[in-house]
Amino acid sequence: MSQAQSIKLSKIAEVLNGYQERKRLKVKEHFVYSIQPKDIEKDSLKINESNLEKHFVPKEMDKYLLQKNDVLFLHRLNFRAAYLADSDFVDGKQYVPLQNLLILRVDERKISKGYLSWYLNQGTAQNEINRRIEGSTLPYISRKEVMDLNIDVPNLETQKKVVELYNLRLREKKLISEIQKKKDLLINQILKNSLKN
Repeated sequence: MSQAQSIKLSKIAEVLNGYQERKRLKVKEHFVYSIQPKDIEKDSLKINESNLEKHFVPKEMDKYLLQKNDVLFLHRLNFRAAYLADSDFVDGKQYVPLQNLLILRVDERKISKGYLSWYLNQGTAQNEINRRIEGSTLPYISRKEVMDLNIDVPNLETQKKVVELYNLRLREKKLISEIQKKKDLLINQILKNSLKN
């Protein structure tokens, strides 16, 4: 693997605020999908598009529409990052992140959205984030502090390998969990049957 360079996040991504709701959005059957903090799941780097709510949005929200190279960062309470897969943008689908989410618009010549999401969720970055947290009741990290975060950036090929390896590990953990659940069901059924004999 190549030697990573430590680079300020502001040098590799534009940091934008998500849309701050001023009034409750009206639920409709079309228009855009809203992304909320609850949609940023633990461990997963990708946002599950199938769980998102559809909303009618005012014209003022157009500037908040996500682009394919965007990473979303939850900067209050749980400090997680995730992104939408390129395939989620087919058929003219549009997405708007709501409050407490920052948009990190990455420079794909320098860093991939998958790698930045992984990096922000792992120990080194989380430790730096924790040192920059403000507030006690509702802890948060400011947009300015997020821009100042140090990111270890290897070459793009190494970034790709890191993300692939991480996703393989996630799939392995999921399979192991599913196997364990099936084992538990089988053993419980055997125990119940033994009581009948």
